[in-house]
Amino acid sequence: MDKRMKRRLSLPRRAALGACLGAMALSLLATVWYLGDYGGVIPPRVTVSGYPVGGLTAEEAREQLERALGERWGEGQVSLCQGDRLILALQRRELGAAPDFAAAAEQAAALGSGGSLWDRFRRGLSRLWGGPRADLAPPVSIDPETLAAAVPLQPRDAWYDEASEQIAEGHVGLSFQIPDLERALAAAPPEGGLRFQVEVLQPRVDAADLKERLFRDVLSTYVTQVGGSAARQENVARSAAAINGTVLQNGETFDFDETVGERTEAAGYGPAPSYLEGALVETVGGGVCQTAGTLYAATLYAGLEIRSRSAHTYAVSYLPLGLDAAVSWGGPALRFQNSTGYPLKLETWVAEGELTVRLVGTRTEDLTVEIETEVLEETPYTTRTEETADLCRGERQVAQAGQNGYTVRTWRVLRRPDGTQLSRREVAVSRYRSREEVVMLGTGR
Repeated sequence: MDKRMKRRLSLPRRAALGACLGAMALSLLATVWYLGDYGGVIPPRVTVSGYPVGGLTAEEAREQLERALGERWGEGQVSLCQGDRLILALQRRELGAAPDFAAAAEQAAALGSGGSLWDRFRRGLSRLWGGPRADLAPPVSIDPETLAAAVPLQPRDAWYDEASEQIAEGHVGLSFQIPDLERALAAAPPEGGLRFQVEVLQPRVDAADLKERLFRDVLSTYVTQVGGSAARQENVARSAAAINGTVLQNGETFDFDETVGERTEAAGYGPAPSYLEGALVETVGGGVCQTAGTLYAATLYAGLEIRSRSAHTYAVSYLPLGLDAAVSWGGPALRFQNSTGYPLKLETWVAEGELTVRLVGTRTEDLTVEIETEVLEETPYTTRTEETADLCRGERQVAQAGQNGYTVRTWRVLRRPDGTQLSRREVAVSRYRSREEVVMLGTGR
């Protein structure tokens, strides 16, 4: 045969060879495609924290991991250190740390399924050589409340213990980022210790400093005259006695209702005049507003932070405008914060018709506190006349005294020893209603 005939005869052979090679390629691709999915189980060479989980479903892996590693993982020790110095050592579970084995199992299972077409082919090719090899670490989460109960995250100053009347030593605080500790725990082996670096925060006041400065200064004293009925005077004295001796640690907030308690007859309070929705009525505990107002005035002069205070409906007689404080159980409240940096003692008592409030603590700056009030508006009272046959014709009698209304701004001024003004800060705007005068005019014989 000539060469042309040979070429014609070879064409079928070439086609057959091409078809064979194509079939082999398709078969190989199908095999790789099939091998690219592990049928819902984890590839054989995958471990979690060194524990083999190959051939297991995600749920089976989670159960085995928790059973095999959970207890030992929680017993692992974490050493909180500053440099080479050990500050605090705790077990992982004491820190509120817990591994998420379920997430690790799901991540392990994802190595055998899902993803794009290319991901599946890549897994199939990898499986021809034994499959992917990986050691996964379960993510770790820390419960903030458990951590805060076990680790002093903030420093505490030395403090005065009222029960023992002794000074208690404070402690340092340990500062670190919780996500950093979670990542370090996730990367650590399931057993063994972990050294984790923290920043140590020192307390501002130690026991020696507090002992030297405790209750050494009278920050302010305010006195008001106690009048009215015997029941009113007793109410003032009883509420003052409930407050007397109270100690506020630095940063602690005083709440009048929490300290004095509900004013009831069972608690020893009697009925006395007080304002209720603008009307003067007899209420059990009437008069305790004088205790609250005198205390409020003392806190202003002591430079404390006022958290809650309300003015009376009408101006009161026992305190200057802008210095009173209305209180009622479940209603207007008086709250202030000890912002002095040291413990503060409240001394309150009634003697010889005077209510005295004295705040004893530690003065950290040589400053003078002045309280200034500015009357922004004054509303004169009006007079209403009513006729009555109970009085002789033409006779007049005042049934309700009139009272002007006011809008008053209160300022607190701080001055240096040389008289230089350091600051002038508005602390309150008080609004008092005017009260009409009621005059009875007689029409009788």
